[in-house]
Amino acid sequence: MKKTLIVLSFIFIILISWVLYSYTRPAILVGKSDDGNWYAEYVPESVPAKKDIWSGKLRWQDEGTIAVTLLEFNENGHVLTSDDEEKVDVNPGDHLDFVAIGERPNNSDYTLLIKWNIDGKSMEETINFQQKKRFFILPF
Repeated sequence: MKKTLIVLSFIFIILISWVLYSYTRPAILVGKSDDGNWYAEYVPESVPAKKDIWSGKLRWQDEGTIAVTLLEFNENGHVLTSDDEEKVDVNPGDHLDFVAIGERPNNSDYTLLIKWNIDGKSMEETINFQQKKRFFILPF
């Protein structure tokens, strides 16, 4: 009985320590378009974990192939990154990078402007990011 209590206490302490460690890590940024066709996240790179490098990924969740013409990542209305050099064909479920080597976000307002063509029509969407805390992050 004593041995079981010690093992359970040890597991509980490890679990609480893991949650506390995870909670102290910076929040990630997540956003979704109003119609649910786009999902974006701005997260720290896991490899290499020695540097504080962040990256942004965007996913098209609707049906049909589209041509993305502009991705513009903004902080408080100021453009941080912009990719409007060429059209990129995107299929459902494809990921696009809107930031490759970014910095840790602060308490600013972040948005992502997306422009694309589908069936000959130009479309535009702005995603507003929200901070999201994570509770189970691997410490290595």
